[in-house]
Amino acid sequence: MFGGVEMEDEIRGLLRNVIILLTVLVVLQGVLLWRTFVLERKVSAAVPGSPRSLSELGLPVGRRAPDFEAESLQGERVSLAQMAGRPVLLVFASETCPYCRAMFPELKAFHEAYPELPVVMFLKGEPPEVLKGTDMVIVPWNEGVVRAYRVVGVPWFYLIDAEGVVQVSQPLKTLEEMNQVLSPLLVGQTPK
Repeated sequence: MFGGVEMEDEIRGLLRNVIILLTVLVVLQGVLLWRTFVLERKVSAAVPGSPRSLSELGLPVGRRAPDFEAESLQGERVSLAQMAGRPVLLVFASETCPYCRAMFPELKAFHEAYPELPVVMFLKGEPPEVLKGTDMVIVPWNEGVVRAYRVVGVPWFYLIDAEGVVQVSQPLKTLEEMNQVLSPLLVGQTPK
């Protein structure tokens, strides 16, 4: 019986230590979130014209998309103006970004479901094998266009409507996200 009481005391001590450890972790997470919030506010206050929060990154929905002119990897001149009258999907990505690499097959599947939606990808680096042979227009990374579209991270998606107005401005990483966010806005376009 004496050994059983001693074991119960050890278990209680162990549980108490686990509870203390979990409490410390929760407090540290709260402190980290608070510090991130404070730092974000300090940066946005110090930099004129900077977004007041992370949700304000990228061009806002409802704004006219800036025109651009660039040369694709296929040697074609590409501009937003030449696609006027129909929606277009702009994607900003990098071959070195792990989220982008995971997104490339998802984007290919989305494009196969909506082949009539032009996709223009501004890509930092070489096109991945999975995108070769698609009719997506791949354009080398262009700092002027990146600045005009206020791209701060990749992958970043813009759905521009037929009138040239931003309908979606956000990162998307999975086929499910793409379908959930983009599909309802592709009125008149049926998935295959």
